[in-house]
Amino acid sequence: MASASAPGGSWSVAASAMSGGLRLTGATPTTAAAHGSIGASMAEKTMMEVLRAECPGAADALGAFFAALVAQPALDEKTKQLVYVAAAAAAGHVRGVPAHVARLRALGATRQEVLEALLMTLPAAGFGPLSQCLPAAMAVFDA
Repeated sequence: MASASAPGGSWSVAASAMSGGLRLTGATPTTAAAHGSIGASMAEKTMMEVLRAECPGAADALGAFFAALVAQPALDEKTKQLVYVAAAAAAGHVRGVPAHVARLRALGATRQEVLEALLMTLPAAGFGPLSQCLPAAMAVFDA
């Protein structure tokens, strides 16, 4: 899998996590569990985990694409992570937000910076996605 170099070497993991926060459409822990153990185990896997197992070539191509995106030089890593967290929250990707907030915290982002980035999603995405993602993001600072 391709990776971009960055302080701490985290972007190869974070690049995968960008898509990794996406679950299979319609598969939530509740709905998957209702369909038996196979559905329950699928709900626990990220999109990238499924692709790596089922279609490694596509997983590699997607990983290279994400690495190319994060390798762009204009924004620093902290800014890229703030943008990603806001976009993930706006899309309602509750699973990916805390992982990237933890990376932001490691990069020196404050609770207020993360809060403001998340609040900026309200005009475009509304309260629905933020109502799920805001508590998950703030929990990273409370841990």
